[in-house]
Amino acid sequence: MNKIDIACVCGYGLGTSMILKMTLDDVLQEENIEANVYPQDITSASMLNVDLILSSEEFLEQLQTQNNAPVIMIADFLNKELLREVAVPKIKELSE
Repeated sequence: MNKIDIACVCGYGLGTSMILKMTLDDVLQEENIEANVYPQDITSASMLNVDLILSSEEFLEQLQTQNNAPVIMIADFLNKELLREVAVPKIKELSE
């Protein structure tokens, strides 16, 4: 399994992206998946060179048009089960 790069994007790259990063880190550890997870602001998102982007619905369309990486919308940044359901399968796919 390859180690992939994942960006967690919010408006300023400090608050909600950090919360999402920490929640995702917990899920990845529980699933025994290694990945580099970075909090990122939306302004810098167009310059990202990552394998996967996670963000809120608010930034979904902008991220999809600015990046080649798949973008997954996360509705609840604290919900581990949601991340396990919607993000982990894509992370495993990209890691192969």
